[in-house]
Amino acid sequence: MKVLTNGLVAEYLFDGNALDTSGNGNHGRVEGATPTVNRFNEPDRALAFSGNGEFVVLDPKLFQNATAFSLSIWVNYDEAAKMKWWNNAIISQDDNGRQSDKSQRVFQLSTMNNSVRVHMMMNAPDVTAQHPVQRGQWYHLAVTYNGSHYALYMNGKLQGIQEYTFRPSTEEPIYIGKKNSEEPRFYFHGAIDDLRIFSRALSEPEILELYTEQGYVPAVELAPPVQHKSSSSTKRKVLEKPI
Repeated sequence: MKVLTNGLVAEYLFDGNALDTSGNGNHGRVEGATPTVNRFNEPDRALAFSGNGEFVVLDPKLFQNATAFSLSIWVNYDEAAKMKWWNNAIISQDDNGRQSDKSQRVFQLSTMNNSVRVHMMMNAPDVTAQHPVQRGQWYHLAVTYNGSHYALYMNGKLQGIQEYTFRPSTEEPIYIGKKNSEEPRFYFHGAIDDLRIFSRALSEPEILELYTEQGYVPAVELAPPVQHKSSSSTKRKVLEKPI
């Protein structure tokens, strides 16, 4: 059952495939990732990535008209995941600097050491999750952009906000489970599920609704927070800007 459909551009439930179940026809392609259990321990309802080259590729135009957007995704880092320096890309649109004007370096949602981080390719300061991840646990992540600021949420809780002007690309593919480079540490090691992309900035209650979808209760609470210099102190009110 869909919880939110207002502004839904694409929905990938990753039930062994990368079909867009929003009805908009934005189907992706699975390269090597295999079916696995989801956060409810249901078989073949998420995709597993071994960190050895598996990924999903999506249409680069999903964000092309994005004056505002949100993405929502579930991740579970495997016990064998190596979490040092930049690692384990979750979703990215980044050609790794192949174009001299850097126009195809759009964003990464990946990992710095053991913390989830949104990286806007030097166009704005990064936002890093205050709560480090623990291997073997499911996490709900959401990134929102309201036209002037972007924000990161983990398990329904705001992690940080930064001022930013989004610059989309219609050429660089969107990857799940890697960035567009051959750097081994960027291949995701674990499971990914339920990616949704919206054409608007979701509110905090809506993000919490996605987190608790189908009555989900986490196995463990978030780890104690760690303050990062890259996290913004921008006031929460900027997220309430009307779209």
